[in-house]
Amino acid sequence: MILTDITMTKKGRCALFVDGEFLFSAHPDIFFATGWKKGREVTVEELEELRMASEERTAKDKALDLLSYSARTSRQLYEKLARKSDPEAAAAAVERMEELGLVDDADYARRFVADKLNLKDWGLRRIEQELRAKGVDQQHIDAAVEELDYDGAERLAEILRRKGKPIPTEQKERNALVGRWLRQGYDYEEIKAAFGRLNED
Repeated sequence: MILTDITMTKKGRCALFVDGEFLFSAHPDIFFATGWKKGREVTVEELEELRMASEERTAKDKALDLLSYSARTSRQLYEKLARKSDPEAAAAAVERMEELGLVDDADYARRFVADKLNLKDWGLRRIEQELRAKGVDQQHIDAAVEELDYDGAERLAEILRRKGKPIPTEQKERNALVGRWLRQGYDYEEIKAAFGRLNED
């Protein structure tokens, strides 16, 4: 097998032609590091090694780009990368981001819990559901929650006091309010206790 041509694509990659036919495009840094020139004899094993190294470099570059916009869990990052990258390359990129400290599911869980409690007024049930949906391990979720001094009923009572609206006495309106806070992640006992505390004020 002969490397018959090397051309640059519009995206700045090296298009490799072997025995007169296009084979694949490689990341330029990875390709030029090989020192290969047109006319070189190449083996299937060498080409596959080059392709995988190129895929990994491309996935790592993409990972850095994605993380520059927003924090992501390891699963979120992997799923995003795997849409256009080799699964092994995507996994290697995620692992490298974790080594660099750019992806940290435990830290993500802590910040997510704090943000949703303080900025969105969510209850723990919804927060935990959202973290699980993002692929965060339960051990990280539990650790983040354990750091809190959390009383769901008191937190909800504080939110309701802040809003300054009385608890409705009409059953239909009361049920609608209960439904709203159930969707926000508070359980029924927390809501009932919060209503009771407000009635005592």
